[in-house]
Amino acid sequence: MAQGKMLAWIRSNIELGAPMAPRLPRVVIAHTPHHVVQRGHSRQAIFTAPEDYQTYLCDLKEKSTEPGVRVYAYCLMTNHVHLLLMPTDETMTLAKLMQEIGRRATRRWNQRWGRSGTDLLPVISTKSM
Repeated sequence: MAQGKMLAWIRSNIELGAPMAPRLPRVVIAHTPHHVVQRGHSRQAIFTAPEDYQTYLCDLKEKSTEPGVRVYAYCLMTNHVHLLLMPTDETMTLAKLMQEIGRRATRRWNQRWGRSGTDLLPVISTKSM
């Protein structure tokens, strides 16, 4: 199905209140590097000041030692992050790491801008290398 037709089908089903199929679980393989992309909601900026970048990196360093995920590389852009991560023995550690980093960034963003909600960093894609 062409992308335009697919988007039209999705929109029509959402408008009709049709239930959407659940997202398939990500494939995470232990001891294999994964390219992880984390984006701001609606691609909004997640780093608006120099200290935002440093704080994100501190969180990444702190939380990656706890669950057993090795960080090989990162690239922080204004509205998204690229990470090269490798889970050790437990594959769920990758999801837990990204969830915690996203929570922390969202909490700080909400405090700074007087917002509420949990949707600052919801979009995460993972690809095995």
